[in-house]
Amino acid sequence: MEYSYYLKQRFPALQITAEVQVAPVQNRMAATAVGYAQIAGFVVSFFGDAIFQALSMPVPDWAKYAQENKGTAVMLFFVGNMVSNSLTQTGAFEVYLGGQLLHSKIKTGGVPDFNSLLAKVQAANPELEMAAPPQGGQKQGRFVNQGGGQQQQQQQQQQQQQQQ
Repeated sequence: MEYSYYLKQRFPALQITAEVQVAPVQNRMAATAVGYAQIAGFVVSFFGDAIFQALSMPVPDWAKYAQENKGTAVMLFFVGNMVSNSLTQTGAFEVYLGGQLLHSKIKTGGVPDFNSLLAKVQAANPELEMAAPPQGGQKQGRFVNQGGGQQQQQQQQQQQQQQQ
């Protein structure tokens, strides 16, 4: 969200929207199956004897192993969460201006440097009016991302007021 904040600051007329890119249906189905397997494994680990006894079935070896090694079952539950999350995350950070793709994290594998994104926005729409850069130590056309966004600017303003 820092990118949208700084872009909006530099281009006040720019309309910024954020959208979630949904994972493909097969990935979402696989994540759901992993979730069901997690629940089944967890239930068998803790209640396997009672379940198989209620079904009048002998307890299988794998269920005995799961009951004897509950720590492994808990570990597999967490591994299942990681697998499920990785299946549903797209890693998308796509920047469009008027339908024109300016940057794609999916294609490039990384988030753009703010200065290069700023240049791409300006090149794609030269008539877009650019405001002066924010005060507080940032040079013209230079972006220093030290994190913190608004909080960092507030701290810089307070420091300037204290110096005066």
